[in-house]
Amino acid sequence: SARASSEYRSTEYSAVRAVGAPDVPRASDNGKAWASRLPDAGPEWLELSYAPPVAAAGVRIVQSFNPGAIMTIEVVDAEGKSTVVWTGPDRTTYVAGAIGVLDVTVPRAIGPVAKVKLTLDTARVRGANEIDAVGLLPAPK
Repeated sequence: SARASSEYRSTEYSAVRAVGAPDVPRASDNGKAWASRLPDAGPEWLELSYAPPVAAAGVRIVQSFNPGAIMTIEVVDAEGKSTVVWTGPDRTTYVAGAIGVLDVTVPRAIGPVAKVKLTLDTARVRGANEIDAVGLLPAPK
């Protein structure tokens, strides 16, 4: 499941659009991705919940339009303990007109992940900052 500080619409562009496998075929403004209500408005957040919690080695964020606005990635383990695993600003060089992928390592000491929360500064990257998917990369067994 997913929730966000705001959504452009409650169907297309809603937080739940960031759940599951990426489904935006090319970098574009696309209702299959989450977008905040207003572009360039400043801080926004997107939170995804995973049930059951997942033993994760990393978080993969697929940014389908105007990547680079993510400022913080936080994970919450099955016990409810929150840990910031990455802070920006995002200095990744994204190819213009291409989908941007940000992979972040989850430290081994963190238990199974129940939630991932992204905080964005939507004023940092001009235009709607759309997120197609937020996935957990499985920990090696």
